[in-house]
Amino acid sequence: MHTDSEIFQAIVTEITNSPVLRYAKLNLHIQDGIVTISGRVNSFAERKAVERAARRVSGIGTLILEIGAAAVPLTVADFSLATPKVTA
Repeated sequence: MHTDSEIFQAIVTEITNSPVLRYAKLNLHIQDGIVTISGRVNSFAERKAVERAARRVSGIGTLILEIGAAAVPLTVADFSLATPKVTA
């Protein structure tokens, strides 16, 4: 059985060794093997990379991800395409 401290260090190592996640702003909380990772990343691909990195660590009982991915802002053209047109 791994201690929370050992799990913490292993997850930090996995995340910091990933070149994809070097700019991720994450918080890590572990209590009794329950791991919560929260914060913000730049894309959904980075969010999946965080999940994969954490799942490589043994000893995690439950993994909770509270990670937001930055959205690509819509332009006026994007909005007009997405909005249904009503004609009378």
